[in-house]
Amino acid sequence: CALIDGGVVLVDDLHNLRWPGVQEGFHRFMLADPPVRRLEPFLYTGRIFLTTPGHAEAYRCAIRRVQPRVKSNKFYGVELLTAGDISISVSDFELLYAVS
Repeated sequence: CALIDGGVVLVDDLHNLRWPGVQEGFHRFMLADPPVRRLEPFLYTGRIFLTTPGHAEAYRCAIRRVQPRVKSNKFYGVELLTAGDISISVSDFELLYAVS
């Protein structure tokens, strides 16, 4: 798989009981030793967003600028923004590119 530095991977159906393999595959990937590929989760909206190391914090800062009500939790040792009650759309990500 190819991902540009700073690119975003979105994992859908992480907690969908109809697709248990998504959750299993995600956690196996995150726990792989040695790591298959380093990706850092930075946002959970029902879907989980990951990026390459060094870019997650820039995304977090940009997301907080557009959606200051997001919450923060620790997940796999890093800060994960959670937006369960806040809608984050594709247009919000377009704004991230404009302000970063």
